[in-house]
This record gives sequence, C-alpha cells and structure tokens, in this order.
Amino acid sequence: MRLRTLMAVAAAKAALKACHLTGRPGSSLPGRAALKIDPHIIAPLAAQIRRGIIVTCGTNGKTTTNNLLCSALEAQGFCVVSNRLGANMMEGIAAALATAANPLGHLNADYACLEIDEASSAHVLHYLQPDYMILTNLFRDQLDRYGEIDLTMKALEKAIRLAPSMTLVINGDDPLTAYLSKKSGHRIVSFGVSERVGENAQERVPEKRSSGDDRLTGSSEEQTTPEVNFSYGEVREQQTTPEVNFSYGEVREQQTTPEVKSSGEV
Repeated sequence: MRLRTLMAVAAAKAALKACHLTGRPGSSLPGRAALKIDPHIIAPLAAQIRRGIIVTCGTNGKTTTNNLLCSALEAQGFCVVSNRLGANMMEGIAAALATAANPLGHLNADYACLEIDEASSAHVLHYLQPDYMILTNLFRDQLDRYGEIDLTMKALEKAIRLAPSMTLVINGDDPLTAYLSKKSGHRIVSFGVSERVGENAQERVPEKRSSGDDRLTGSSEEQTTPEVNFSYGEVREQQTTPEVNFSYGEVREQQTTPEVKSSGEV
C-alpha cells in the first residue's frame, strides 16, 4: 500500500471523527479529504473487495435499492461496505471505502454496495470495476444540474463502456433503461411487474400516455401508445415501435403481488 494512500485513509478517518464530534454524519467530507491527498484512492481499496461490487444508478430509488441490497447481504453473514447515507458522488464513494479500511489500508469486505450518481458514474468507474450495475429508471430530474435526459444517458453509456465485463440488472418496464442496456451489448438481467396491482386492479385508465422520450429509443412519430393500465408491466408488454423494431424485451424476473397473512407476514 502506498504511503499516500495510507495518509489519505488516516485523513478520512480523522475527518469522520471530527464530523461526528460536531454532530454531522460525515458522508462526504472524509472522502474529500482523502481525495485531496490521494486522487486515486478508490482503485486500491475497491480492488480488495473479495466477492463483488454492485453499483446502483437511476433517477429514483437508488438509496432504497442500495440499502435493501446491503441489508440482505449482511443478513446472509457477508461483510459489506456501502454508502448508506446516499452520498453518491466521488467524495461519497471515497469516504465509504476509506473509512471502512483499517489504518494500514486493508479493507475487509466481501461485497461493496455503492449508489452512484448518474452524472458521476463515468468518473467513478475509472477507478473501480463493478460486477453488476442496477439501473432503476431514467426520468428528467434536476435539469439545472443534469440538463436534458439524453445527457444523463450519454454519461451512463460512457460509464457502462468502462466496465465491459459488468452485468446490467435493469428495470424491464422502463423504456430508457431497456434501450440503454440493449445498445450496450452487455449481459442483461431484467426485472419487472407482471400483474395488475391495487384495489381497482381490473379497471383501465381511458387516457393514453407517451413517455415523451421516443426520440431517445429511436421510435417513430407513428409509434402506437397503449392504454395505460394500473400495471407498469403491461405498458411494457403492449408498447410497439413498428418502424424501428424496438421492444422492451422479456422480463426475466417478474414480481407478482405477494400474499399477506393476517399476522402481517409476507
């Protein structure tokens, strides 16, 4: 381990302690201190993860998905390093890894579960190679920072190219994540909802809906838009883009409505 890396780990731990003494969580400042000393600190620490690195990207649900996954792995007895507080840019990733390492720079972790900001994904993936990337969904968000959704897609596309052996775990009901993953050429595992849910599950919404992002998936103006049901999955199944032959693809892992017992158990 390089001396600079050891100094960066020490600085991160000192910054975390200072944050805790002042009543702050210390989710980003330790990483900022570490990166000032060693801008490449993420790489040697991430290389010590034994079983795999799982990153989560997407507009909505990153923190929830990342924390659920981390808790599930810990419940199975694995040691997991994670940015649970949602600090998902370079500083947050560096903080999570550096503060989890011991003073000698050794990181004892089976898995890393890391939520990564879409705009920062390409920067982070320069320094670590994930085994899996979960893509929750892609929508317009924080236009003052991200710009239009196509810029977000380009950033993710660049990040995905940096990890050629990575498996994409995608929301098969979301057209933009489905399109981005198919375009990448990576191995894909998709998930989605396969049945109607809710009290009025058999009713249909009479109005028609379009995502407004047909140009990003290459679909034409003549694209047919289905009636929108309560089931997110049925929108995927009925959508057609005839001229460009684009479909969302088959969902390989389908979620059905769970049975809830009177005791509250699922």
